[in-house]
Amino acid sequence: MAGYRYRFYIDGFNVYNAILDHCPQYLWLNYYRLAQNTILSADTLSGVTYFSAYADWEPAEKAKHQEYVFLLKNAGVQVTLGRFKIKRRWCELHHHICVKHEEKQTDVNIAVAILSDAARNLFDRAIILSADTDLVPVVRAVREVDSHKEIGVMTPVGRESRELAAVASFRRHMTEALLAKSQFPAISTIGGHTIVRPPPSLRPPQSN
Repeated sequence: MAGYRYRFYIDGFNVYNAILDHCPQYLWLNYYRLAQNTILSADTLSGVTYFSAYADWEPAEKAKHQEYVFLLKNAGVQVTLGRFKIKRRWCELHHHICVKHEEKQTDVNIAVAILSDAARNLFDRAIILSADTDLVPVVRAVREVDSHKEIGVMTPVGRESRELAAVASFRRHMTEALLAKSQFPAISTIGGHTIVRPPPSLRPPQSN
Protein backbone atom coordinates (compact mmCIF):
# COMPACT_ATOMS: atom_id res chain seq x y z
CA MET A 1 0.00 0.00 0.00
CA ALA A 2 1.40 3.38 -1.05
CA GLY A 3 1.97 5.94 1.65
CA TYR A 4 1.36 9.67 1.80
CA ARG A 5 3.63 12.54 0.80
CA TYR A 6 4.09 14.72 3.89
CA ARG A 7 5.30 18.29 4.34
CA PHE A 8 5.89 19.90 7.75
CA TYR A 9 5.54 23.59 8.59
CA ILE A 10 7.18 24.73 11.84
CA ASP A 11 6.05 27.85 13.72
CA GLY A 12 9.48 28.24 15.29
CA PHE A 13 8.86 30.51 18.27
CA ASN A 14 5.50 28.93 19.05
CA VAL A 15 7.17 25.55 19.45
CA TYR A 16 10.24 27.04 21.13
CA ASN A 17 8.22 28.80 23.82
CA ALA A 18 6.23 25.64 24.58
CA ILE A 19 9.36 23.51 24.96
CA LEU A 20 11.04 26.25 27.00
CA ASP A 21 8.10 26.19 29.41
CA HIS A 22 7.73 22.43 29.76
CA CYS A 23 10.95 20.59 28.91
CA PRO A 24 13.84 22.95 28.01
CA GLN A 25 16.29 20.06 27.82
CA TYR A 26 14.78 19.30 24.39
CA LEU A 27 15.23 22.73 22.79
CA TRP A 28 18.06 21.56 20.51
CA LEU A 29 15.48 20.03 18.20
CA ASN A 30 16.18 18.56 14.77
CA TYR A 31 12.88 19.15 12.97
CA TYR A 32 13.80 16.97 10.00
CA ARG A 33 14.38 14.03 12.30
CA LEU A 34 11.17 14.82 14.18
CA ALA A 35 9.28 14.69 10.88
CA GLN A 36 10.91 11.38 9.98
CA ASN A 37 9.99 10.03 13.41
CA THR A 38 6.37 11.10 12.92
CA ILE A 39 5.50 9.54 9.57
CA LEU A 40 5.23 5.84 8.75
CA SER A 41 7.82 3.86 6.80
CA ALA A 42 5.55 3.73 3.75
CA ASP A 43 5.22 7.53 3.71
CA THR A 44 7.48 10.05 1.99
CA LEU A 45 8.83 13.25 3.52
CA SER A 46 8.68 15.84 0.77
CA GLY A 47 9.82 18.82 2.82
CA VAL A 48 10.20 20.53 6.19
CA THR A 49 10.13 24.32 6.55
CA TYR A 50 11.02 26.26 9.70
CA PHE A 51 9.65 29.79 10.16
CA SER A 52 11.22 32.20 12.63
CA ALA A 53 13.02 35.54 13.02
CA TYR A 54 16.29 36.78 14.47
CA ALA A 55 16.38 38.93 17.60
CA ASP A 56 18.70 41.64 16.28
CA TRP A 57 18.68 43.50 19.61
CA GLU A 58 20.39 40.52 21.34
CA PRO A 59 23.63 39.90 19.34
CA ALA A 60 24.88 36.94 21.42
CA GLU A 61 21.58 35.11 21.31
CA LYS A 62 21.09 35.97 17.64
CA ALA A 63 24.44 34.30 16.95
CA LYS A 64 23.30 31.13 18.71
CA HIS A 65 20.04 31.19 16.77
CA GLN A 66 22.02 31.54 13.53
CA GLU A 67 24.08 28.48 14.48
CA TYR A 68 20.87 26.56 15.13
CA VAL A 69 19.49 27.63 11.74
CA PHE A 70 22.76 26.49 10.16
CA LEU A 71 22.23 23.04 11.70
CA LEU A 72 18.63 22.92 10.48
CA LYS A 73 19.64 23.79 6.92
CA ASN A 74 22.40 21.19 6.98
CA ALA A 75 19.82 18.61 8.15
CA GLY A 76 17.62 19.34 5.12
CA VAL A 77 15.20 21.85 6.65
CA GLN A 78 14.15 24.86 4.57
CA VAL A 79 14.19 28.13 6.53
CA THR A 80 11.99 31.18 6.02
CA LEU A 81 12.76 34.19 8.20
CA GLY A 82 10.45 37.03 9.16
CA ARG A 83 11.38 39.96 11.35
CA PHE A 84 10.68 41.65 14.66
CA LYS A 85 8.88 44.98 14.85
CA ILE A 86 9.57 47.41 17.67
CA LYS A 87 6.46 48.51 19.55
CA ARG A 88 6.57 51.31 22.11
CA ARG A 89 3.91 51.40 24.81
CA TRP A 90 3.34 53.50 27.89
CA CYS A 91 4.04 51.45 31.01
CA GLU A 92 1.75 52.48 33.87
CA LEU A 93 3.80 50.52 36.40
CA HIS A 94 7.11 52.28 35.69
CA HIS A 95 5.67 55.50 34.22
CA HIS A 96 7.75 55.52 31.06
CA ILE A 97 7.71 54.20 27.53
CA CYS A 98 8.45 50.46 27.32
CA VAL A 99 9.93 48.87 24.22
CA LYS A 100 8.48 45.56 23.07
CA HIS A 101 9.56 43.35 20.18
CA GLU A 102 6.80 41.63 18.23
CA GLU A 103 7.42 38.92 15.67
CA LYS A 104 5.96 39.77 12.27
CA GLN A 105 5.31 37.93 8.98
CA THR A 106 5.59 34.37 10.32
CA ASP A 107 1.87 33.56 10.17
CA VAL A 108 1.62 35.01 6.68
CA ASN A 109 4.76 33.20 5.54
CA ILE A 110 3.39 29.88 6.78
CA ALA A 111 0.04 30.45 5.09
CA VAL A 112 1.61 31.45 1.78
CA ALA A 113 3.96 28.44 1.83
CA ILE A 114 1.17 25.96 2.52
CA LEU A 115 -1.14 27.39 -0.14
CA SER A 116 1.70 27.55 -2.69
CA ASP A 117 2.83 23.99 -1.98
CA ALA A 118 -0.74 22.72 -2.16
CA ALA A 119 -1.25 24.46 -5.53
CA ARG A 120 1.94 22.83 -6.83
CA ASN A 121 0.79 19.44 -5.51
CA LEU A 122 3.87 18.97 -3.31
CA PHE A 123 2.07 17.04 -0.57
CA ASP A 124 -0.86 14.80 0.19
CA ARG A 125 -0.76 15.64 3.87
CA ALA A 126 0.67 18.72 5.58
CA ILE A 127 1.38 19.02 9.30
CA ILE A 128 1.53 22.40 11.02
CA LEU A 129 3.51 22.52 14.27
CA SER A 130 1.82 25.35 16.14
CA ALA A 131 -0.95 26.27 18.55
CA ASP A 132 -1.54 29.66 16.89
CA THR A 133 -5.20 30.10 16.00
CA ASP A 134 -4.23 32.70 13.37
CA LEU A 135 -3.45 29.70 11.16
CA VAL A 136 -7.06 28.45 11.16
CA PRO A 137 -7.96 30.34 7.92
CA VAL A 138 -5.19 28.71 5.87
CA VAL A 139 -6.28 25.23 6.97
CA ARG A 140 -9.80 26.01 5.82
CA ALA A 141 -8.55 27.60 2.60
CA VAL A 142 -6.50 24.58 1.52
CA ARG A 143 -9.38 22.21 2.16
CA GLU A 144 -11.70 24.44 0.11
CA VAL A 145 -9.26 24.68 -2.80
CA ASP A 146 -8.46 20.95 -2.87
CA SER A 147 -10.59 18.62 -0.78
CA HIS A 148 -8.07 15.81 -1.33
CA LYS A 149 -5.36 17.64 0.60
CA GLU A 150 -5.27 16.89 4.32
CA ILE A 151 -3.97 19.44 6.82
CA GLY A 152 -2.99 18.08 10.19
CA VAL A 153 -1.86 19.80 13.38
CA MET A 154 0.83 18.88 15.88
CA THR A 155 0.25 21.09 18.90
CA PRO A 156 3.48 21.90 20.79
CA VAL A 157 4.08 20.02 24.02
CA GLY A 158 2.01 21.32 26.91
CA ARG A 159 -0.17 23.50 24.66
CA GLU A 160 -3.71 23.14 23.34
CA SER A 161 -5.58 24.77 20.45
CA ARG A 162 -9.17 23.67 20.12
CA GLU A 163 -9.72 25.99 17.16
CA LEU A 164 -6.91 24.44 15.11
CA ALA A 165 -7.88 20.92 16.17
CA ALA A 166 -11.47 21.57 15.11
CA VAL A 167 -10.56 22.43 11.50
CA ALA A 168 -7.67 19.99 11.06
CA SER A 169 -8.04 16.78 9.10
CA PHE A 170 -6.03 14.90 11.73
CA ARG A 171 -3.79 15.41 14.75
CA ARG A 172 -0.36 14.24 15.81
CA HIS A 173 1.02 14.50 19.33
CA MET A 174 4.30 16.13 20.33
CA THR A 175 5.41 13.99 23.23
CA GLU A 176 8.58 14.25 25.28
CA ALA A 177 9.56 10.83 23.92
CA LEU A 178 9.33 12.17 20.36
CA LEU A 179 11.38 15.24 21.29
CA ALA A 180 14.01 13.14 23.04
CA LYS A 181 14.72 11.03 19.95
CA SER A 182 14.70 14.03 17.59
CA GLN A 183 17.61 16.04 19.02
CA PHE A 184 20.77 17.35 17.44
CA PRO A 185 23.91 15.99 19.11
CA ALA A 186 25.51 18.08 21.85
CA ILE A 187 28.48 18.76 19.53
CA SER A 188 28.20 18.96 15.74
CA THR A 189 31.10 19.45 13.34
CA ILE A 190 30.15 20.43 9.79
CA GLY A 191 32.74 21.46 7.21
CA GLY A 192 35.28 22.18 9.93
CA HIS A 193 32.79 24.31 11.87
CA THR A 194 31.98 23.00 15.35
CA ILE A 195 28.71 23.94 17.02
CA VAL A 196 28.17 23.19 20.71
CA ARG A 197 24.68 22.98 22.12
CA PRO A 198 24.22 26.08 24.31
CA PRO A 199 22.71 26.06 27.80
CA PRO A 200 19.04 27.15 27.97
CA SER A 201 20.04 30.66 29.08
CA LEU A 202 21.67 31.27 25.69
CA ARG A 203 18.74 30.14 23.56
CA PRO A 204 16.97 32.65 21.30
CA PRO A 205 14.59 34.92 23.27
CA GLN A 206 10.82 34.65 23.24
CA SER A 207 9.07 36.49 20.44
CA ASN A 208 7.40 39.08 22.65
